[in-house]
Order: sequence, then C-alpha cells, then structure tokens
Amino acid sequence: MASVPEAAGDIACYVDDPTDVAAIRRGLKELLSIDEQQRQKMEPPMNRHLDGFEWVRSAALTVSALTGIPVSELM
Repeated sequence: MASVPEAAGDIACYVDDPTDVAAIRRGLKELLSIDEQQRQKMEPPMNRHLDGFEWVRSAALTVSALTGIPVSELM
C-alpha cells in the first residue's frame, strides 16, 4: 500500500480503506466518469511523473542493494 502513492503520484484515485467495497466502488465510478477534457488535463502531469522512472537506474539500484556493488560501477 505505501508504495502506491510513490508509483502513481497525484494522478491516481485513492481509497481510504482498500477492504471497503463501497469505497472501491466510489473510486472506480470516479475514474470511469473522467471525460476527455479531464483526461487531456491529466496527461501532462502523468507524463512528467512517468519521466521520473528509469528502468536502467532502477535495475542498477536493485543490483546494488543485493550485491553491494556501487551504482556508479553498474551504470
């Protein structure tokens, strides 16, 4: 749960209690009600958020954490 805001940022629809079926239903309805204008407004921040994810750096950080090899030596 704690990693979801890190991964989705401000562009996601969150529910307070992931075990609350009614809350999940409300969240899904909110997502499904987004019109084209709202979607277009969300696109630039979504793309900026996604630009922050680099697969090669993520892989190097993972390998570094598992092996102790400094990231600088892996990239």
